[in-house]
This record gives sequence, C-alpha cells and structure tokens, in this order.
Amino acid sequence: MELAESRGFLGEYASARPVPGGGSAASLAGALGCALLAKCAKVALRRKGEESGAREISVEAEALVEEFLRLEQADITAYRAMVDASKAQREAPEDPRRASEVASATRQAIEVPLRVAEEAARALGIAEMLVGLEEERTASDQITAVSLLLAALDGSVATARINLPWVDAEDHAATAGALGAFGESRLVAERTLGILERLLPPVHPMRQ
Repeated sequence: MELAESRGFLGEYASARPVPGGGSAASLAGALGCALLAKCAKVALRRKGEESGAREISVEAEALVEEFLRLEQADITAYRAMVDASKAQREAPEDPRRASEVASATRQAIEVPLRVAEEAARALGIAEMLVGLEEERTASDQITAVSLLLAALDGSVATARINLPWVDAEDHAATAGALGAFGESRLVAERTLGILERLLPPVHPMRQ
C-alpha cells in the first residue's frame, strides 16, 4: 500500500464522522493479526514441512483475514443503520414503527461485534497452535499477531457493550451471557504470549 493510500485510509478513521469507528477498527486488527499468523505459518512450513501442520494453520488464518474484512464493512453498515434509525425516531417520535426500527438496528450493531469477538477468539486458538511449532525466528511477529487479536477481542466486546442500554432486557441478558464467554480466550492469549516471550533473546544491560 502506498503512503498516500495509507493516509487516506487512516484519515477515514480519524474523521469526526460516526463510521468507521472502533468496531470496524477491531475487525481490521483481527485481519492484521491473522495475516501475520499466516505469514508465520508459511515460514514454519518452509522450515518444518507438511507434517508440522503449518499449512493448515496458514489456510485457516487466511480464511479469517477475509472474514474480518467482511465484518469491518458489516460493522460500518450496522452502525450507520443504527444512527439513521435513531435520527428518524427523533424526527417522528410519535411513529410507533420508529422504536421498532431502532431496536432492530441496535441488535444488529451488537451482533456484528459479537461475531468479531467470536472470530478473534477462534484466531487466538490458532495462534496457540502455531506457537507449539516453536518457530523462534518469527516470535516477534507472533507476539504482534496475538496482541492485535487481543485488541480485536477487547475492542469488539466494548463495541457490543456500549450499545446494551438501548436493547430490551431479554437481548441484554443474552448479550451479557455471550460476552462472559470470552474470558477463556484472554487466558489463551496470555498463555501464548508468555511462551513467545521466552522465545525472544534475553535483554542484557548495556555496559558502561
């Protein structure tokens, strides 16, 4: 990607417009994390062969890149629909259809980031498999990948949570239950990062 393209792309995220925002950025973090996992798996495949299982890891990681990119756009669409529905309700508060439209749009604005969190959790499981190959040469890339996937997980969970006040009690309870299931994925990430840190060379104090 050229520098000008990168600036234009990031400028969209830096704007004061409602979208793209944190939810779609979480999806992009997931895509970047999975792209790095695919890279590291390909390096492991070249060094350790087919029997290592690295090819399967690479294929799955690349499939997740595509899914995260799809979810980035889905999040933009969902949040824009919620903003539009809320505006329409403010303009015609007496119209009973408006409240239903807001509720439906808000549910979708929660469901998309939940899907991002689910895929981030799945990707962290792939990262744990990859670290088992003990590929020291890509340890820093793998640490970056896991950190990005953690950002995807935490960012998407936060995006879902911030919309909870606008759903009914039943949807609130269901979403809260779904969000509670991601604690194990954070433990997986912490465990994986701990292993990867041990693959890095030690840092010696500088001699005076």
